[in-house]
Amino acid sequence: MVIKQFFNKFPTHSVLVLLLTAIVLATGAIPALGQVTNLPNGVSTVTRASLFGYLTEPTQSKNIVFFDDFLVPSTGDYINHRAYTTINTPTAAIGTDGSLQIEADYTDGNWELWRTATIITLESGKKTWFAARLKCSQATDCIITAGLYDVAGMATVTSASSATACVMFQVDDDDASIDFRVLLTSTTTATTTTAVGTLTADTYVTMGWYYDGDTEIKIFVDDVHVGTSAVTYIPTTPLCAGFGVHNGKTADPDGGPALNLDYLLVCKER
Repeated sequence: MVIKQFFNKFPTHSVLVLLLTAIVLATGAIPALGQVTNLPNGVSTVTRASLFGYLTEPTQSKNIVFFDDFLVPSTGDYINHRAYTTINTPTAAIGTDGSLQIEADYTDGNWELWRTATIITLESGKKTWFAARLKCSQATDCIITAGLYDVAGMATVTSASSATACVMFQVDDDDASIDFRVLLTSTTTATTTTAVGTLTADTYVTMGWYYDGDTEIKIFVDDVHVGTSAVTYIPTTPLCAGFGVHNGKTADPDGGPALNLDYLLVCKER
């Protein structure tokens, strides 16, 4: 009866305000004026009873993460498959915006294709994310690729786009459209989702995808969901992260297409 009289006396919204205020005061959720952070006790991603229960930041033990912000050229972290006949030590420069810049030679058909060591194997039941923010000095007369590639197949590539097993974005020669490819082996048909975005010369674009570990890969361009790919031909071999640029101009330009990488991210559930 007392509770009923209380609710009859005060409007419902007033009761909610009082209850929320009591909760906030009890938990100390209102920061003091001199407090540096709104989250003084940190943010956790696990239960309190676990090993990292009182860690004041999200634990990295949940995922396998590769991230390169390219603050330095990072040439020791990558292999460059180029010149058709040999593997060379990568050379590159840091752009004025803090990105890594690689450039295909001015000769028609020259290319650069960089890769990491083995990072992950895509597995059923394991969610996986990929993202790369990049730009190219040209939108056409070049081939651009970025994604995950089969490590063994990379040893025999003859262009920036001839990797065998892969899950990657690709911009073809004379076509500024961004396509998405999923390929199991060199002898299978690729699952290709075409025209998920458009490459604009000297303009950054973020290409990303999310594998749900089950039935589909969601494709994102500039953080917008632009398509979904089947996983019929998803590769099962060890994969590395990579990116490449191929000069497709029929006449030698003043300089080959330059590719700038702002960052590269691969994340997979353990």
